[in-house]
Amino acid sequence: MTSQMQFVNPNLRDQWGKETNKAYVPKAPNIGRAPGWLTKRIRQRMPEVRDERWGWHSGITLVHEAANLKMGGRFIGDWIDHAGSLKLSDGRTAFVSEPYGLFYDSIEALLAFCNKLDIECTIDAGSSHFPTRCLRITLTERLPRSRCPPRL
Repeated sequence: MTSQMQFVNPNLRDQWGKETNKAYVPKAPNIGRAPGWLTKRIRQRMPEVRDERWGWHSGITLVHEAANLKMGGRFIGDWIDHAGSLKLSDGRTAFVSEPYGLFYDSIEALLAFCNKLDIECTIDAGSSHFPTRCLRITLTERLPRSRCPPRL
């Protein structure tokens, strides 16, 4: 008879704070889709993304093209992987990307991209693509100060 070992992290908790031996897996984004507010913002603030021959790209391709522009001397598109749109619980639509990892330069470039478009960015460990291996980057429209949750 062989014994089976099961690793249980004593500090692992679900989204309600209850101890569990299962990782919380958030809702998956609609892969390949980009929220309309993001594509509109790119067209307004980054006219250099427009392709001279083909005109404006659409959806996720437009986001890729905007992210792959050289900003600050580096290409920044490596943070987009397993990406799409996702409706949040507060009613807003977010752009979600779930890369396998990020280097310091990628984070700097992502923040430069967000600053250029005046959008908010959240990075956390909860990923639907490959839980425990991928990160989740969530880009949202900036909330007015009166609607911002308090910072701890």
